[in-house]
Amino acid sequence: MAADPRARLLLPVFSDFGTSSVELGQPTDGTFKSPARLAMTWIAGTTVCMLSVVTAIHVLGSKNGDASLSMWASTTVYATKSAVGFQPAINSAIPLSSMRDPVTQTVDAVDVRAGAQQVQPRRTALEGPGLVALEAGETLISKTQAVLGAIFFFVTGAVTTWALGINHIPRGHWVCNRSESLDDNKSQAIRINLAGEQGSMPLFEEVDEVPPSIALATATGEITMTPEQIKQDAQQRLRKFEELWQKQKATYASQAEPIEVTLPDGGVINSQSWVETPMTIAAGISKGLAKKAIVAKVDGELWDMGRPFEGSCSLEILTYDDSEAVEVFQHSSAHVLGFAMEDHLGCLLTTGPPLEDGTFFYEADCLEQTVGKQDYSPLENACKKLASANVPYERLTLDKADALEMFAYNPYKASILKNKVPEGGQCTVYRCGDFVDPCRGPHLPSTGAVKALAVTKNSSSYWQGKADQQTLQRVYGVAFPKAKMLKEWKTTMEKAEQNDHRNIGKQQNLWMFHAASPGACFFHPRGARIYNTLVDFIKKQYRVRGFSEVITPNIFNSSLWKQSGHWENYQENMFTINIEDEQHSLKPMNCPSHMLMFGSQRRSYRELPIRYADFGVLHRNELSGTLTGLTRVRRFQQDDAHLFVRTDQISSEIEHCLDFLAYCYDIFGFTYYLNLSTRDPEKFIGDVDVWNNAEARLADAMTAFCGLPKEFEHNGETIAYDGTPAVIKALKKCVADGKYPEPKQYWFLNPGDAAFYGPKIDIQLEDTLKRKHQCGTIQLDFQLPERFKLTYQMSPEEKATREAEGKGGGVDGVEDHARPVVIHRAILGSVERMIAVLTEHWEGKWPFWVSPRQVMVVPVAHEFDEYATEIRDTLHAADFFVDADVGNDQFKKKIRNAQLEQYNIILVCGNKERDSRTANVRTRKGEVVGEMSLDELTKWLTGIRQSYSKEY
Repeated sequence: MAADPRARLLLPVFSDFGTSSVELGQPTDGTFKSPARLAMTWIAGTTVCMLSVVTAIHVLGSKNGDASLSMWASTTVYATKSAVGFQPAINSAIPLSSMRDPVTQTVDAVDVRAGAQQVQPRRTALEGPGLVALEAGETLISKTQAVLGAIFFFVTGAVTTWALGINHIPRGHWVCNRSESLDDNKSQAIRINLAGEQGSMPLFEEVDEVPPSIALATATGEITMTPEQIKQDAQQRLRKFEELWQKQKATYASQAEPIEVTLPDGGVINSQSWVETPMTIAAGISKGLAKKAIVAKVDGELWDMGRPFEGSCSLEILTYDDSEAVEVFQHSSAHVLGFAMEDHLGCLLTTGPPLEDGTFFYEADCLEQTVGKQDYSPLENACKKLASANVPYERLTLDKADALEMFAYNPYKASILKNKVPEGGQCTVYRCGDFVDPCRGPHLPSTGAVKALAVTKNSSSYWQGKADQQTLQRVYGVAFPKAKMLKEWKTTMEKAEQNDHRNIGKQQNLWMFHAASPGACFFHPRGARIYNTLVDFIKKQYRVRGFSEVITPNIFNSSLWKQSGHWENYQENMFTINIEDEQHSLKPMNCPSHMLMFGSQRRSYRELPIRYADFGVLHRNELSGTLTGLTRVRRFQQDDAHLFVRTDQISSEIEHCLDFLAYCYDIFGFTYYLNLSTRDPEKFIGDVDVWNNAEARLADAMTAFCGLPKEFEHNGETIAYDGTPAVIKALKKCVADGKYPEPKQYWFLNPGDAAFYGPKIDIQLEDTLKRKHQCGTIQLDFQLPERFKLTYQMSPEEKATREAEGKGGGVDGVEDHARPVVIHRAILGSVERMIAVLTEHWEGKWPFWVSPRQVMVVPVAHEFDEYATEIRDTLHAADFFVDADVGNDQFKKKIRNAQLEQYNIILVCGNKERDSRTANVRTRKGEVVGEMSLDELTKWLTGIRQSYSKEY
């Protein structure tokens, strides 16, 4: 028998077996009153339930027996006129039939629990663990069957309760203390709310005028709700916000005190704490500044323009020209998109962050809906509606319990709040119009700043990124303060799509992928030319710069990864292999093998620095859904190097690394940015003094490399360059005034972003489309030398210095020895990823030195095919990639084909060239260079290749 289409599925709450005696309307605490009594309850309850199942089959299994039996699962709803008095049965269910039935007409308590069998819930009626919940007046079985079944369960439950003398309720469950008659003319239902903390709110709440479905959110994230229900819950959320907002305003007003606000130019403005805001100050300076303001910095902390000052402070106003303000702008725009998704889709929102590429997304559980391009226009219209309303972003600070109550209807938000906010702690939520969202902020002054917003794409994702969790719909967007900027962005994106490395690779027959080996690239002959040329380019520099190439194994025993720490922290990204009952893995990085090589011999301070370089093949177990062309692969190679240095060598080695990086990136034509990532005070290993020294050395090396002053004078004070925005701004002002020369570039501080094992320099490169990529890295490491007990014999001077500092004259019980510091260094990073970036950066027009198609020889007629072949062979012998077009196309077509296929140089030969042993040279741009002899041509092409010229 088919399931009743009117039925809705209620999903279970999973809990443990703790019990306690409770009064109606109070939460259970889950404590054991008596282990013996618990055991007795369980045995008795199980026995009664078994008997109940047999009787239920007999009583209910007639007319609608099939439907009744299909309701069996691991959840029981037990509705009686008295208090709940018995542990619910396992693997049985009773429907709530007609509400006018004299037995079930009054509902005092509802008990829901998980039984022994926990089947994955599904959103289909009468399937999986659940039960049928009907509207008032609806029936699935006859009244007689319902009465008999209800009486049976009532009697068995009452007898068991009386026998045991207690009321057992599972941990985390609540009892409703309301008693209301339900009649046919009033649409009522029980809404089960799982998000509440114990002691904060009832789990069961009677709701008037709910939509036809029963709404339930479960601890597992599975839900059965409707868009209409979610929108109603959003209104309740808004009412709760308004209630707390008014209280906050009153509290702020009572705390007002006179304060002083110091501006960047040193000026001081008198203000009031908890009343006046950065916007108040900005408006007082100029209307133009107030209009352009995106966000403020108060004592160096990003601060909402509408958030009141809390005391005397420094103030800086940021506009869209500042990168931090751009991120705030996009984050605020994500809230606008969140409003649109709730409004249009009626979904349960999860998270909506800004992205590094200047865009953002919001993802949500859209219930049974799938987002498609047909939703883009309605979503954009809803965004415009909120933006044109120009409503302010309002920041509310509230207790965890209030936040959980506010977002009780949304299990995703409730889960985030429960896990991220400490017990007894506070968090912040923001309102813009009718939209309320938990968020740390800060945000724009108002939605009116978003002048242009576009939905760009959509995709599916998993809750918390885990494949066994709920499938979500992710919607991407981008926004700008001017409509013109959006048009420019769209033009850039169209160009980016045209230059996508996956398309160019296919068009130029460079590489391919196959399902036989996902995430591993097959490089065709011309693609292999590019790959090998890049590797050779780096290897030539290794020989010049004092690196020693090494070759290491691909497979290692798990003991090595345990020693390095990767087994504990990175195992899920490793391909493991069982060999002779021992676990091994393909290496995902080269570091541990280089530690073994260094530690295999006694080392002296005279040997350092030792620079190992390795192009070994690496494998990382990326999820199949994340694999993207050459930018995200499973099999790849890196220009991986590890430098073993003394502490006093850190600065000079970092400068050498930066010089190497600059040399390569200048040849590639990249603009790049340097960021110093310093330690997180709560997540680092090693000695604080060692960290401070290392960070200072990295800063000094970058300062020298960039041509920056270590200190400079500004407004009568001496300022040390530290990479912070305020200091950079002050120095740029001095440079503009002619007080200091223009540096090569500025480096930026990224506080707290270092890995736990050492500070690092992050290098972001920018391509021709102004997109930023993370490829190279320079990373200090104190951990691996410690884990592998690496040492070297100190110089007498170093030993004396350490003893004078009280650090002792040895390590690991070995006199006169010290730990080296390891520098991880990569310039290309993944060779595959760098090829993808270069393909798009150069738009498939490879410079001559790295081009897979360097020269095409085109005879003007077939009678010159033999000479064209001779030219090809001559240049091929000189190690150039040369082809000769001796096909049947017309001469002009051959020239055009060579240009389209991106041959850098086109050589034309006819009767004159054959007789004089020359070739007529032209470029792919159509520029005629002129005639050259074959010897001259070979020397000319060699010069272009060796100079890494960008011209050809």
